Amino acid sequence: MKTKLNGLWSYRSFRHDAIVVQDNKVQGKPELLLPWTPVGDFEVTTSEDEQVTATLTFGKGTAKPTVLKVAGRITQAAGPLPAAMEVTGEGSESHYQIKGFFVNDALIVGTVMCTANDVAGQPVGTAGPVVLVAGKR
Repeated sequence: MKTKLNGLWSYRSFRHDAIVVQDNKVQGKPELLLPWTPVGDFEVTTSEDEQVTATLTFGKGTAKPTVLKVAGRITQAAGPLPAAMEVTGEGSESHYQIKGFFVNDALIVGTVMCTANDVAGQPVGTAGPVVLVAGKR
């Protein structure tokens, strides 16, 4: 059966503090897992040719929600490799690359990296884990 990414998913990403190493020692006590974004609504469809189209909305129901347009593709499982998604998200002059693997039909884990103008104010190049869970949050 082909893996598809459809419907409403809950999106959450994380980041870490900057890690500064001086004289082979980590300076300070950087936090290694911090929430990057609030929980987002990832509304998505996958076409028959495995192209993904979605919106990722943070602050839904607020006066100023942030909406990213998301596009990319699904790669089907092959041999020992699980099905995967590779997408980009753009909006509000921001740009993100998101790659994730399907753990099962209701869970995707992977990474996200900001390549321009992070909506949360983090520097370009900030990256961290991302989790998507099927269904409403």
